[in-house]
Amino acid sequence: MLHDVHNEKKCLHPFSPAGLCSLSSCLLQPPFLFLKTKKTWYEAQKFCREKCLDLATIDDMAEMETLLESVRDQYDDAAWIGLWKGTRKTWHWSLVDKHHEGGEIKYPISGTNNCGSYKQKKLLSDHCADRKYSICFDGSKRGRDRYVLITEAKIWTVARDFCRTHHTDLASVRNDTEYQMIQEVAGARQVWVGLFKDIWRWSDQTNSSFRYWKASQIIYSEPNGKCGVLLEKESGRWGERPCAQTLPFICTCGSSSVKYFKVRISSQDSVRMTPEEQEDILKQIKQRLRERGVEVFTLQWTTLPVLQTTRNN
Repeated sequence: MLHDVHNEKKCLHPFSPAGLCSLSSCLLQPPFLFLKTKKTWYEAQKFCREKCLDLATIDDMAEMETLLESVRDQYDDAAWIGLWKGTRKTWHWSLVDKHHEGGEIKYPISGTNNCGSYKQKKLLSDHCADRKYSICFDGSKRGRDRYVLITEAKIWTVARDFCRTHHTDLASVRNDTEYQMIQEVAGARQVWVGLFKDIWRWSDQTNSSFRYWKASQIIYSEPNGKCGVLLEKESGRWGERPCAQTLPFICTCGSSSVKYFKVRISSQDSVRMTPEEQEDILKQIKQRLRERGVEVFTLQWTTLPVLQTTRNN
């Protein structure tokens, strides 16, 4: 017998019907949904907003890794995500922190360039291709040890990637405590910190400052009718394509948009079931889903562990 628990949205995570998997394991499925149907960026946005939540927004490296796993081997060129170009430049901190808005800049910044550095109690804007020492932030440590001076001169993007690989990210300077720590570590040196300026916006209007551009992507580029994509040849790093190009795309389908269907099958029947019978059941479930208006879904069988009991004589 087929049962369903749903809300107003009609988007499914990749899932196994509850009864074939536990409800908790279904809830832990990745929130990203890949669609092979090619659409323009605006058509993809409309589809995702109607069927899920929106085009994909990525908040940090952990989510990026989840997304990459979700789309592995499913596209051969590029796929839309929720990035588009606005018209106004905005400063962001590279370090993702849920307690600070991405564009929160407490201290004045001197200059008109697009990457931020620190020198003797001042934030400065510099050419992103300049080579400087940098200060990484390491969230696994405490106190001043969280701030690590890198004495090999790098351009801003390389410095950021180095910090993300070996520590957490480039350091931020968002409050008096961070300001003091950076000053103690930097001394009289001018160093890169995690400040950058661009015009990219997310479709869902959140202000995630996370970026995962390909190495050759410049930090700031003028409005030019292009939107953000994953690039297969760049191992999923981001690039930009004309928004009118038709490409596969990735939606964000949060837990609030999941519709669950439970299939109850006795253990005796499931043990005897052949692969052909399992496939026939999936076909019936798919038909029922379509009859109920669910257009985007994935089904698969998952075998639950068999609980063993021991009887004491």
